[in-house]
Amino acid sequence: MMDCDGSMAVGDIVQLLAHLVEGRADLVCGRRRRPVASGVWPWHARWGNQVLARLISLGARHRLRDIAPVRVARRADLLALQLTDRRCGYPLETLLRTAESGWRISEFDIAYHPRAAGTRSKITGTARGTATAVRDFAAVLVDHLRHPRPVVPPAPGPQRTEDRRPAQHEQPVAVSG
Repeated sequence: MMDCDGSMAVGDIVQLLAHLVEGRADLVCGRRRRPVASGVWPWHARWGNQVLARLISLGARHRLRDIAPVRVARRADLLALQLTDRRCGYPLETLLRTAESGWRISEFDIAYHPRAAGTRSKITGTARGTATAVRDFAAVLVDHLRHPRPVVPPAPGPQRTEDRRPAQHEQPVAVSG
């Protein structure tokens, strides 16, 4: 999964996919650490992201530095989590469920570019968007605390050998949207 606003380079996903395919992680996240220009990531969005990442880290008992605008995992494993949020809370729900299920989570720095010309963030671009995101995140957190779900470990990943390629059903999936 990747935010498709032009702020991340699609090529950055290669290192994330490699980490997954080699079996070193079950969920690989890109974290925004290097804005390529000033003003790309407004202070209030950066601050909100840090607060959310710390709250998630406490709840998930796994240190995260970003709410992961880029996430790579195997499709079957993600579907097995039975994620329910279809709005702004989806990234948060993904991180909480994978962490509580004991998935191995890795983060990699990715460059953060200006959004595509003429576009505006649906979350930080308007007060209504920010309120919607806060509401969705809160609903996911409350649901997570009130209704624990069964642990869903990921399927065993491929063994690391030089000539083994993952079977078709093991291929990682990166979906934009």
